[in-house]
Amino acid sequence: MRKRSVISGVVGAALAMAGTVAVTPSAAQAAWTCQQGYVCFYENYGLSGSVAVLKELSPASGQYTGQVQDFRNYTYTNGKNLNDSASSVINLTGRSLRVYSNVNYNSSGNGGFLDVYAGESSDINYKTGTCNNDAASSARFY
Repeated sequence: MRKRSVISGVVGAALAMAGTVAVTPSAAQAAWTCQQGYVCFYENYGLSGSVAVLKELSPASGQYTGQVQDFRNYTYTNGKNLNDSASSVINLTGRSLRVYSNVNYNSSGNGGFLDVYAGESSDINYKTGTCNNDAASSARFY
């Protein structure tokens, strides 16, 4: 009788654990919410899809410089390169951010930009600025 109780207890615990694992989302599945003091770029419109958090643009990160001159050195959480692929951005800092369509802040003399004011978010497209969707390549505060 005792053996049967132990076995049913072990089986019950295993089933309970399996149920817990099945309904708990993994870190990769959980939606990212950008935190106060950070700037986050998203792969899709509406702050959706994979996210890239640039520590140099985020005063709360401890690695803040206020600028990133080349997005080619950054990736989203899914591993895709950030350069020329961002569709939306949120700026949860106290400063205004300018996103440029070329590296080095459009130093070549051409290219558009998008201003994202403190505490605001925006899709990156021609309707909100002159930096088009999937064209962002650098950013800095002004």
